[in-house]
Amino acid sequence: MKTAPLFITLFAVVVISCSNNKSQNTNQQKYYPAVKTIVAEKCLSCHASNGTWAGRPIKLDSDQDICNQSEIIKKSVADPVSPSNRRMPQEDSLTAEQIQVIVNWYQKGGQTNQ
Repeated sequence: MKTAPLFITLFAVVVISCSNNKSQNTNQQKYYPAVKTIVAEKCLSCHASNGTWAGRPIKLDSDQDICNQSEIIKKSVADPVSPSNRRMPQEDSLTAEQIQVIVNWYQKGGQTNQ
């Protein structure tokens, strides 16, 4: 009968450990790789140095360019449309999942390590 309490204790430790790992993995998720892919697929045809807008009003050629413009990127794809805020991309659209990735990345700080 002494093995039953030991088994229950070990089982509880394993369950708690697994739940802690799951929450740590969620907090450590990196959004920037997905953001960079979204920018490459949906934005660079206009917002690159050689794009149709020749990088205007913002250019997104490098990781640093993308991070420097994190607030504008988030506003352009996720905030309500207003005269001073036009939804992007103009010639295409983003899925709800892509928009959420950009919002999550911005909320974590909008840098390459997030």
